Amino acid sequence: EYFSEDPYLSSHMAKHHILGVQSQGVGTSLKHFAVNNQETRRMTVDAKVDERTLREIYLASFETAVKEAKPWSIMAAYNKVNGDYCCENPHLLGDILRKEWGYDGVVLSDWGAANDQVTGIPFGFDLRMPYCGTKYRDILVEAVKSGKLQEKDLDQSVRRILTMIKKGVERHRDGVQYDVKKHHELAVQAAMESAVLLKNERGVLPLEQQKKTAVIGAFANHIRYQGGGSSNINPTTLNQILNVLDGEYPETAYEYAKGYRLKQDLVDEAYEKEALKCAGRAEQILYCMGLPYGWESEGFDRKTLQLPENQIRLLGKLKETGKPIVVLLFTGAPVEMPWLENADAILAMYTAGQGAAEAAIRLVYGAGNPCGKLAETYPKRLGHTPCALNYPQKEEAVYEEGIYTGYRYYEKKEMDTLFDFGYGLSYTTWEYSNLSVEKPTFDAGKEETLTVTIQVKNTGTMAGKEIVELYIGKEKSEVSRAVKELKGFCKVYCEPGETKEIKFLLDKRS
Repeated sequence: EYFSEDPYLSSHMAKHHILGVQSQGVGTSLKHFAVNNQETRRMTVDAKVDERTLREIYLASFETAVKEAKPWSIMAAYNKVNGDYCCENPHLLGDILRKEWGYDGVVLSDWGAANDQVTGIPFGFDLRMPYCGTKYRDILVEAVKSGKLQEKDLDQSVRRILTMIKKGVERHRDGVQYDVKKHHELAVQAAMESAVLLKNERGVLPLEQQKKTAVIGAFANHIRYQGGGSSNINPTTLNQILNVLDGEYPETAYEYAKGYRLKQDLVDEAYEKEALKCAGRAEQILYCMGLPYGWESEGFDRKTLQLPENQIRLLGKLKETGKPIVVLLFTGAPVEMPWLENADAILAMYTAGQGAAEAAIRLVYGAGNPCGKLAETYPKRLGHTPCALNYPQKEEAVYEEGIYTGYRYYEKKEMDTLFDFGYGLSYTTWEYSNLSVEKPTFDAGKEETLTVTIQVKNTGTMAGKEIVELYIGKEKSEVSRAVKELKGFCKVYCEPGETKEIKFLLDKRS
């Protein structure tokens, strides 16, 4: 349910999502505040985290979004943080969110997360969700009558709720319509630009349309395009890989085989035999792999980073055919890849939404150029992750790794990864040059900024987009610090041979 292991990336993704939604008169709810990182005993677990880690990693993911995008509401999490439930946490809600950040919107609870509303309201909590009858209303009334809850605190909470209602009423528009087809194409574009090309040996991608393709894997006809639990929604349009091949690429010769069971990780020899025959009749293989819906969802934590064994076994058998193999990978998060050498190319589609099938096929056949970058590190194995020894925890989730999460951990440990944070290939090639740093000049009354300039050239033969990432580090420090931290990113489009100049502004917070 989260954007990234990096707080700078998370906060800026959230900020612009909020700004976009709220520009249309619709409120957003920023969640889950805060340090909400496991589903095991999520209603009661106590996240124990030191102040520096809290500020630099977990609150930093919210801070920019809160201050610069001003979401209409913020959802407080189920868990405790350092002993206090999030919905009644004096430090999170009172000291930081309300006083330091100046947030004046509504703080509501995750569904059923409000423990003691009377205690939470003075710290800035507002709305218990869902509505639980008159009982809890009466508790508030009695608390005011007894003096346990100050009426002015309740008034402040009520005022924030009424203000949000007023915003909704004032911005309501009747008869709003939209073009379903146009919006679907936007979903396809978003999916295309977020797909990450992880591997492309000998330039096997894009595939040649005139060559017969074996399309193998149940995901080709039951695509994994979204998460489970509360993130599950009904798309306006949903195509499958096979639908797109038939509709957009009717001249492409392909044959489909299911290959493996999707709902159970059991080997079906009949499916395998069919898939191998299909592969034998083709010149190239498009193999759809991934995590089934039941393997990652709300309500439980994954116990492994592996794909189902039946999918991995079939890939090994397909490798023996000697045909080039392109893997379309459908997962919500990183997976281990002991099977990496069995694939010539891997295009990570993630859960790309309702445009996933069109995006995947268009990229595979070169109608687009992959430009996504990884928002998290792919470790070689589960045991390499910073919290592998104690995640998930049942009573107290102790954040012993501190600030060293994600790439901050792997780089500090000098540990090899499968794929680094920020990694992603392209069908073209890129050259960076002429990096310059303009030192700041002090101007009274204005914040100092540092300007970083770099030129990016498309040195290949295909137009494309490149995401330029800016990291900073401190060579000598008296305190333990990450080797480097992301502090800027920019996507740039270039035709073959074209050069663009990009400027980054680093402020005091950077």
